[in-house]
Amino acid sequence: MFNIQVVNGDIFTTKADVLVFKYAGAFYGADAMASRLLGTETPGPMRPGAIQIVEHHSQDIWAPLILFLGVVELSAFRYENIRKFGQTSITTVSREIPSARAVAMTIHGVGYGLDEKEATLALFAGLADARRSDGNTSDRI
Repeated sequence: MFNIQVVNGDIFTTKADVLVFKYAGAFYGADAMASRLLGTETPGPMRPGAIQIVEHHSQDIWAPLILFLGVVELSAFRYENIRKFGQTSITTVSREIPSARAVAMTIHGVGYGLDEKEATLALFAGLADARRSDGNTSDRI
């Protein structure tokens, strides 16, 4: 079953196999905090579509793996990009981390001018796109 849950809490203490963050040409918000908690400049510069998977041992982050996904610059990261991010996140986890059963990510658009409800709907649409495009592996996540 493909199950989506909205949780109001700290992503870093969420029980998940993988945390997924966007990298929009620089560190912002949760991805900046992830980098600080990892104690490194991870990820390094990434172009849109690039991925970086980080296995870590930080006690401040409960999920053992972090996936950074390169996206367009933040000023260009709009609803259609959020939808694509949702889809790409799930298909990448299915392909690169096949043992993953639970994936956590933040809602995007809040704090830089997008409507939070529309941004959430765009993300959910992208997750559904991933489910439709790869029904076999997406059932696990």
